[in-house]
Formats: sequence, C-alpha cells, structure tokens
Amino acid sequence: MTFGQLLKTYKWWTLFTILLGFSSTGLSLLVPKLAARAIDTGDFSSWSPTFTTLIIIGASAFVVVIIQIFTSNYLSEKVALDLRNQLIKKISRQSFQYIDESTPGQLQTIFTSDIEAVKAIIVQGFVTLLSALLTLIGAIIFLLNTNLRLALYTISIIPLLAVAFGLIFGSIGKLFQATQENIQSIYANINETITGSALIRILHGGYEEVKKFKVVNENAKKIGFSIVKGFALLVPIVVLLANVATLIIIWFGGKQVINGTMTLGDFSAFLSYSAMFIWPIFVLGFVGPSISRGLVSLKRINNVIAANIKEESGTYEGDIQGDIEFKNVSLIYKTENGSDKTVLKNISFKIHAKTKNAIVGPTAAGKSQLFYLMSGLIVPTEGEIFIDNRPLSEYKISSLLKHIGLVFQDSILFNTSFRENIAFTSESEKNRDILNKAIETAELTQLVKELPDGLETMVSERGTSLSGGQKQRLMLARALAVNPQILLLDDFTARVDQNTESLILGNVSKNFPEVTLVSITQKIEPIKNYEQIIVLMEGEIIGTGTHQQLLKESFEYRQIFESQMSTDTIKS
Repeated sequence: MTFGQLLKTYKWWTLFTILLGFSSTGLSLLVPKLAARAIDTGDFSSWSPTFTTLIIIGASAFVVVIIQIFTSNYLSEKVALDLRNQLIKKISRQSFQYIDESTPGQLQTIFTSDIEAVKAIIVQGFVTLLSALLTLIGAIIFLLNTNLRLALYTISIIPLLAVAFGLIFGSIGKLFQATQENIQSIYANINETITGSALIRILHGGYEEVKKFKVVNENAKKIGFSIVKGFALLVPIVVLLANVATLIIIWFGGKQVINGTMTLGDFSAFLSYSAMFIWPIFVLGFVGPSISRGLVSLKRINNVIAANIKEESGTYEGDIQGDIEFKNVSLIYKTENGSDKTVLKNISFKIHAKTKNAIVGPTAAGKSQLFYLMSGLIVPTEGEIFIDNRPLSEYKISSLLKHIGLVFQDSILFNTSFRENIAFTSESEKNRDILNKAIETAELTQLVKELPDGLETMVSERGTSLSGGQKQRLMLARALAVNPQILLLDDFTARVDQNTESLILGNVSKNFPEVTLVSITQKIEPIKNYEQIIVLMEGEIIGTGTHQQLLKESFEYRQIFESQMSTDTIKS
C-alpha cells in the first residue's frame, strides 16, 4: 500500500485539502504583484482599491489556511484510525505462531510510533510539501514573468540543491529504519522491566536492567546524532545557496533599476518571489525527516498488513474423545541471527482419552511448546500429531479449540467483569450450568459471593486486585467453562497452596470425569497417582510411565522427587 493508495480511501477529503492548498498558495502569490503596482503608481492611500484588495486577500488566505489545518489533521486521524483497524483485523486473524514470532515491542511500535509517523506525513509532509511545491512552481512562473534573465540566474541554484538533497536523504533513509527498530527494542526493554518488576527487585537486578536500558538508549542517541549530522550539513548548504541567489538579485536587479530597465515595484516583487522560491527549499529540509521516517513506518505497517495469513487446511469439525498421540515430532525455531534452535527433538508418546497425564521437567525444557502443539496453535517442524487417531492437520483448528481448555502459566485477565473473564465466548455464556460448575470446580464460589457485584464485579487491568492464586483459579474456571474434552494445565497450581491444589484437582475429577487431563507441573506429589508421567529435559523425552515405574527406571525423575521430598521434610 503506497501513500497515494492510503489517501485514495478519503479522496474527497484529499481533493478538498489539495484545493485549499491551491487557494492559499494562489492568494499568497498575488500579494507581491499588487504591492508592486502600488509602488509603481504611488497609490498608498488607506482605502485605495489596491490596499482594499490586499486586505481581502490577506483575510481570505488566513481563513483558508485555518480550514486547511483542520482538514489535514482530520484526514490524518481518519487514516490513523483506518490503519489501526486494518492492523488489528489482520493480527487477530493471524496464526498464534506469527504472533509468537513477532516481538511485543515490534507490534507496540507499529501501533504507536509508526502510526504517528504516518500521521506526520499527512500533516507535516503531504500538506506542507504540497503548499511548498505549489509555492515553488508559482514563484518560478512569476519570477520568469517579471524578469526572465534575472529569473534564470536565480533558479540556477536548483540543480545544486537537488544534488545536496539527494546525497543527504539517500544516506539517512536507512538510519530512520534503524531508528524504528531501536524504538521497538526500547519498548521491549521497558515492557520486560515493568512486567518483571517484582522479580527484578527480589533478585536485586535493578542495576543490570539499567545497564541493559543504557545500551539501547545509547544506540538511540548514536542513530539520532547521525541523522542530526546529516541535516546539520543540509541547512548551511541551503542557506549558502539562498544567500547566493539573493546577492545575484541585488547585484543584477539593482543595476537594472538604476538603468531604468526594471521598475522599483517589479524589483520589490522579484525579491518577494525569490523569498517564496527559497522558502519551499527550507521547508523540504525541515519536513524531510518526517517524510523519510513516515515512509519507513508505512513500509513496516505494510509488512504486517500484507503478511500472508496461513489458511486452515483442515476441515474436520466433529466432536473429539481426547486421545492424543505424538509421532517423531520436532520443533525448530529460527533465531534472530538466522540460525536454527531445536526446542523439541523426536518426541513420541500417546495419551489415552479420559486419563490423567503429567509432563515434568526443568524450566526451558520445551513443556509449554508441547501444549501449543497439542492445541494446533503452532505446527511441528517434523513429525505428526494425532487427535483421536486423526492427523491434527485434518482438523479445523478454530473448531478443535472449542473442545480444549488451556490454562497458561501466566495469568491472562482482561479489564472487564468476572463473568466476561470466565465466560469469554458466547457459547460459555449460554450454558449457565457449565459456567456455575466451572466456578465451583475452581473454588471461586466463596470469592464470587464476597464480591460487591458478584460476577458483574470488574477485574482491574491484568487482575491487579486479585492474588496470584485467585488469578490462576479464574483462569481454570475460564478453561472449564467451554466444557472441554481435553484440559491442558501449564503449571497453574504454582501459586496456590497444597490443600487448595488437591481440592481443585479433586473437583476436576469429580465434576469433569470425562476430560483428558494433561498437566505441566514442577511438583511430583500431586501427580503420583496419574496414569502417565512424561519426563522432558532439553527438548527430549527421557522417561515415560507411572510414578512407581519412573522411580525405578529414571534416575533424573527419582532425583527430582527425592529433592522435593527433602525440601518438604525441612519445611515441616
């Protein structure tokens, strides 16, 4: 999408703005001619026709410019609104894998800084540049009409200016791309610092965070200085050439006035038009950065809007029982430097419907990625996944997800009511019995009773009014409200005490006996009676079986269990 295509949607507003630009420029160009007539005729009386005409033109130009400012700002806001809507529609339709691979900092920058840069093109670039170009063309025409020879001397500086602008803008174009990329690094750094503020303080990591921020901030300063140096060189060149043009006019024009080949009024008008000729060149120097940055930002926005949406190839929308099977599944990500990073390697296991299963292992072993693969949110690099003996690729993922409840490790809550946070979909809201059962299972009944407006009580942004355990229980209730056939729990009980954990898991077994439960956990005690436990380390399965089997066959599992038992003994 080019800048022209962007404005085409609002062609009538754009045409009106262009018309206003022609009007204001035309009115401004008439003033020197009228002033020249007054000088040559000696008509300086207060209410002479020339003086009255000048007042009318000045007032008209003032009104036109005010309207032009309003229309350009209105147009920029409409374009920004349209771009944001296009972006959110595109992102909401993209696969989870696309969102997962795009950094939050990048998307935040596009929605904020890049949109503002495009708005600046319209207000500072399109309108100002249009007026400048019209003024430049009009000034050249009037200069040629007033004194052809002197005009040719004056406009001879244009090729020199074109070379200077071409060299400088060519060198700083890449710097604006680097600026936007650095801004997203700053956003990402700030986001990490804010969201991880508690952990940073616990680990006394404030100094390290400051050091990290200083690096990206220093980089921003270096890029900014490089851009400033470019424009610092441009302005003196423009001033020098403008002064040369003025000297030419005074030298040759002054001689013509003395010789009587040019009237004083025409000389005055020529000086005014030469100023109008030079002014747009200065404007190009000042709005150039906004235009360059805006075009870079528009390109970044286009990359998101034009990104291919991976259409669902599967068509199956039937009910599921809950059997899950992985066959030689590997997951490989591309790192920022382009190298491959293996997250999961040759994973094979089978989970039977209506059974309880657990995945244990250290941090960064690839456990969460298994959940994303099971639910079809990401696709494996190698191997195949089956649900009820049917390849996952044959399922329509949007339909499959209606049968899967997933509780993420991080609490994802929305700034809306408890009811809307739990019954997140319209289907959940319709089935009140399931909704109430989900609340009861998650041990939220008492909490809801104590809320001032019950389920209609608003949850503050990111759930700051709730404890960690309450957030996790609310997340569980949301997952259960879809009446899932498969329930995936990503270490969700890490923030609840052992008694509440046992109570909740017992409620799940009692109220949702048909569900296939898969739980990622660090704690072995609550899962000792599960039908299957999968031990995952460094992206590979090193053990599968019941608790008793793994104690006998897996040294790593036994080591984890004994370590936890020792810790519990010390605490007691």
